[in-house]
Amino acid sequence: MGHLSRNRGRAFELRIAKYLSTDSNFTVRRNHFEKSDLTGHPLFTFECKYSSSPLSAKLEQFWKQAIEATEDHKFPALVIGKSRQQSSECMVILSLGDLKKIIEDYEDELNLCLEALD
Repeated sequence: MGHLSRNRGRAFELRIAKYLSTDSNFTVRRNHFEKSDLTGHPLFTFECKYSSSPLSAKLEQFWKQAIEATEDHKFPALVIGKSRQQSSECMVILSLGDLKKIIEDYEDELNLCLEALD
């Protein structure tokens, strides 16, 4: 991986960490030494991938379908699986904005659960 590519990746990680931390009780930050790219959220581990090339045409088409099929007051979620893959191993794609909204909506409940664990 080239120097420029690493710098773009780091900048993207920092941008996403800042976005997720804004108006939140959790401070999501870039993880310099561990496996995941971002750390600091009690429920989610974030791996960030930045690419200057667009998503594959099929993936973009599938995501557009998911958005168009979404009912009012619901979030689009694209589930991606492959042949002979267990259902629990399939990937789910959400927009980052929707994920942040879900986290914010349940933050009080999450804090209560975390306090009970202490």
